Amino acid sequence: MSSTTRFDVYTFATIHASRGIWIILAINSLDSFAYFSTSLNMTLFLTDSLGVSDARAGHVYAARGVVSSFALLVSGPLIDRWGAHQSLAVGASLVAAGRVAVVFAHTNWLAVTFFITVLQSIGAAFMGPALAICIRRGVSSSAWHPAAYALFYSTMNAGALAAGTVTDILFRTHASAVAPFVGAALASIAALTIVVVFPVPAAAATTIPSPDNTSHSPVARSWRDSVRHLMLDTNAWLCVGFMTALFWIRTPFMHMDATFPKYAERVFGHSVDFGLLYAINPTLIIVGVPFIQSYVVRFDMYAVITTGTVLAAISPLAVAVWPTYVAGVAAFMITLSLGEAIYSPMTYTYIMALAPVGREGVYATVSAAPSIVGAFIVGSMSGHLLADYCPAPDPRHSPLDDAIDPRLHAYQCARIWIVVAALAAITPFTLVLARRHLYPASVRDRCQHRHSETADSIDVY
Repeated sequence: MSSTTRFDVYTFATIHASRGIWIILAINSLDSFAYFSTSLNMTLFLTDSLGVSDARAGHVYAARGVVSSFALLVSGPLIDRWGAHQSLAVGASLVAAGRVAVVFAHTNWLAVTFFITVLQSIGAAFMGPALAICIRRGVSSSAWHPAAYALFYSTMNAGALAAGTVTDILFRTHASAVAPFVGAALASIAALTIVVVFPVPAAAATTIPSPDNTSHSPVARSWRDSVRHLMLDTNAWLCVGFMTALFWIRTPFMHMDATFPKYAERVFGHSVDFGLLYAINPTLIIVGVPFIQSYVVRFDMYAVITTGTVLAAISPLAVAVWPTYVAGVAAFMITLSLGEAIYSPMTYTYIMALAPVGREGVYATVSAAPSIVGAFIVGSMSGHLLADYCPAPDPRHSPLDDAIDPRLHAYQCARIWIVVAALAAITPFTLVLARRHLYPASVRDRCQHRHSETADSIDVY
């Protein structure tokens, strides 16, 4: 393989990416900015501005995961039935409506909770899988799918980087606490406008292969038939098992939304730039994913994914080792980002390699369900971890009444990240123990064929 393989994402972006792909990437960036602006500020806003307790704010985060899970179960067959473009329009409309509603109802925590956990979650259940399907169908050759997903993943993190940066700017300028949600609403309106005005690569499949080797029109198949065929589809269950194994490695990322903002303020003070620390992850992903994925494409996919999860799992321990230093958080984010850049983009390739044309919606939503369920567990844990290990100071008492050594307080709070690391370690252990079941010969051959196609196509340029 020639040295030009390191730049396959650049080659795809400059030569092979169609106008429709760039439209999808623009929508993805805007939606990502809106999503991360909401997630990064949600629990902090509920507690600091609306007086909601740590535990209850965590339960709100958990409720969003529950609603998202149920929405995904319904949206998958509907996406295949309606088509990616119509599903994208429905999802973008619901998400935009939910984020605008939060701005106007920001003084009522129950209303904020409803619009974030229900309306936005239902919209995201249509929008996210539809974007992934558009990326797959907008690429002319399957050899370029890994490069397309790497670019898709990088633009998603560009939105996250912008969200972290804007959050810090707003906090430094003492802007209104609702300002991040205003930005999220404007980004969602822009994304919806692009969906409505510009065409996207969402051509529907003509037939859908089923377990009985017959073909069905995606439009003719009812939601009940889609569910029945899904239950009989071994590849779909393989995706569920694979993503369930990866669920625990997603918990550090979820805690960056649900737990980290409060942790950073309580350990390092209100002047800490937690948005800047948060932005380390998307910055390294944007820069690192194209080069890392171009290099690791030559290795066995499953081994690469396992290696990446090991790095991500041990990353929270950096905070426990250096709890009194912001550098400990930076080391955590750098190691986590490296692991993510190695394993995460390949999960798209794994799932879409198994998904038959015309049934990508079902596969995308079913495979995402275990990670969304994780939001319920993380949300439930987050509030209690903060309350037990890193509680907020009681405003009714003088600071002298509860004087505590800041170093001791930092070490006590760092126990949160030891718990997070222990849970994240479940993923690499599961991947090693279940390799024979999650990566059988049929899947391995298909993925290796996809990788060899990519290498051969890259060497041409």
